[in-house]
Amino acid sequence: PTLTQCIKENCELRNDQIFKLEPIPVEPILPPRYRLRVHLLLVWKDPMDVDHPFPKNMPFKISFADGSPDKEVKVAENGLLDCIVDKRKTAFSLRFEATEASYIVSTSDTSSGGTSEHFTDRASAAQFVKQGAKAFLLPPAFNLTNCDWTIDTSVATTYNQPNFESLESLEAIGTHDAPCRVELKLNWQYMKFLYFDRKLKQKLSIPPIMVEGFLDRDTATGDPHTQSNWSTDPEACQCLPWILKKAEDGSELSKEKILLQFRSKENTFIDSSAAQTSGGGRKVISKDSASLSDDPGLNEGENTAIDFNVANAARLSYYDLPSIWKSRTYFTKLQGETDSKFETLAAKTTNNAKPFLFSLDDIVLTDRNLQTIAWIPDTQLINRVAIFKHSFTGGTSNIGLHKQDSANNRVYLTQRPSVETDRNYIADYPDWTRLVVTQGNLFDVFDKRVSVEPDGVVGARAGVRWLDATNAPNFTQHIGLHPTGVMQPRPSVTDETFFSIQPMYEQRHHQWWLPSNRSHHRGIGRFDISLLRCCDVASDGLTEIARCISYFRFFFNFNATFTPSFNTSATALGLTGASANQWSNTAITNLLQRWNGPDGTWNAGTAQIVPQDNRHKLQVNTMWFAQALPSTVSHYELGVFQDTSSPGGVRAYMGASSGQGALDQSDNAVSPTSPGWFTFAHEVGHGASLQDEYAEPTTRTNLPANWLTSFDCFSPGSPYISDTLTMMNQNKTVDAR
Repeated sequence: PTLTQCIKENCELRNDQIFKLEPIPVEPILPPRYRLRVHLLLVWKDPMDVDHPFPKNMPFKISFADGSPDKEVKVAENGLLDCIVDKRKTAFSLRFEATEASYIVSTSDTSSGGTSEHFTDRASAAQFVKQGAKAFLLPPAFNLTNCDWTIDTSVATTYNQPNFESLESLEAIGTHDAPCRVELKLNWQYMKFLYFDRKLKQKLSIPPIMVEGFLDRDTATGDPHTQSNWSTDPEACQCLPWILKKAEDGSELSKEKILLQFRSKENTFIDSSAAQTSGGGRKVISKDSASLSDDPGLNEGENTAIDFNVANAARLSYYDLPSIWKSRTYFTKLQGETDSKFETLAAKTTNNAKPFLFSLDDIVLTDRNLQTIAWIPDTQLINRVAIFKHSFTGGTSNIGLHKQDSANNRVYLTQRPSVETDRNYIADYPDWTRLVVTQGNLFDVFDKRVSVEPDGVVGARAGVRWLDATNAPNFTQHIGLHPTGVMQPRPSVTDETFFSIQPMYEQRHHQWWLPSNRSHHRGIGRFDISLLRCCDVASDGLTEIARCISYFRFFFNFNATFTPSFNTSATALGLTGASANQWSNTAITNLLQRWNGPDGTWNAGTAQIVPQDNRHKLQVNTMWFAQALPSTVSHYELGVFQDTSSPGGVRAYMGASSGQGALDQSDNAVSPTSPGWFTFAHEVGHGASLQDEYAEPTTRTNLPANWLTSFDCFSPGSPYISDTLTMMNQNKTVDAR
């Protein structure tokens, strides 16, 4: 080559053995007169109204009104977007587009005391979230048209949504040191997921988790439209941004059909074992979560190897989160609005002081397969409920029944609800509900959740009927509805982790007075016995308190057509309506008072079953519960009679085999002439499998009547014949045996 001539074949730059040609596109340099310097500060506000800059390297596109190609730009440090545009393009706007899920993640910055912002993909966001960062999902595309923005028009004087206009008239928009503030409004929605912490004995909001939102509950599948684990402090509201305001066709997006949800890894719990009284120190834990998911929407906590299927005092420090929860048809509270299903309130405005309130303790009644049962809390007696708090203490008869319906002479029922009256859903209950009774069955309320797809409740607490104790093979009706009323053999026990039940329970004793082959025995008792574990923790913090419940279903028949065994001239009492309810109410009130205590000198208080050694930290408190129910589901038909021809009235009895018994009109209360004497309590003792502890007087000798005790007596009861106050002898005191 020479100074004036290039010889191609001799040029080293063209020798592909030395250099490889890779042209680098360079944007043409605008002449200074066409240059418009643009300096924007892109920010968003968190739910506590604190500014955050858009993260570094987040990509945007500048689109021009004249249709020329977009200009790709990226956010610099501290949310700054500095670029140069061509004034000749007259106007420009700003937009974001992504081909994959994108998140803005905020991590704590210990040096500044604030946060650092990150623009990440799904997998990276998941790792940040597991480390305690806060994150929210960005829409796949948004711009100055389909979102709410606040732009400082004192700096961008020619801004006219969605464009920065009249570019030819401007020298700059802002400066590097004083940029134009461009704020994206996230339109935060506030909500609280409440639960009762069984260790702290407080109703609290759950720790921050990732919540998801869909614009249309009818098509809520796949990736959500919004997702966030932001929360407020100290109000502890979960917060979800609804960034898009308009659809692609320009129509306004409505919240009327939105669906909220959250998902958790199986066996995820709130751990309060080291929590403070204020609720601080709680954390989320998950069993066997050593390998973390790359799904930021799947809530999982610290890895643990705890066996949550063990009943003990420690178990009450762990509250299970639903594997999936959805707002669809969920009972919702919002200050200033009528409590209702979420769909009614979905479009209402919320804020940090006025969030949606959801309780994770709301109850749906199910069978053992967690399928909802056919039940609504209507006025039918069979569908009325009895809802018990965990301690089973307080109220009439000291059984812990929620809102006892004393005004309607139904102390064995909870008052009819004022909300959720037409579906299988219980929204009015004590903070910690342990048992629901309805339709003659016991429903275990502890560690199961319901999921009714595709259109029912998802994530509420399940009240589980482990077996149907009012139908075969677990039940035989009394002789008033069945040829004999006899059920042999009786059902066996059903044992679950936190609940056991044996319906139609009886004890069987040897009939020693029959042939010597000792094969004869007789049963006594006809009731459902159950054991509920993890009902509370004793004051030592180590001893689990459980409940052993004896449950009786009575049909008080005031118009009985059968003849009492000992009073052939007796007639039915004939009460109806309110008078009949009042008689039954008095009977059950006094019965439970006597057997559960305290009831003066006749029963000092609840009986306890405790281990003989200190190895098992367990205390089982006993409780009797009885209801007056329709004949079809009752253990016993109890005819209520009067007999004016007998000075002592009708002699009462209860036949455990037949399920039939008789009572005198006065047997629903303590005798006014013999202190403490309570016949009905004695007879129900037989219903609870207790033998008489007296022997009938003999008539087998020529001695005066009642002089000699008969040898025809019942064992094991008769050995206690000398105890002249005991309930099964003289109808008075309740004893440990």
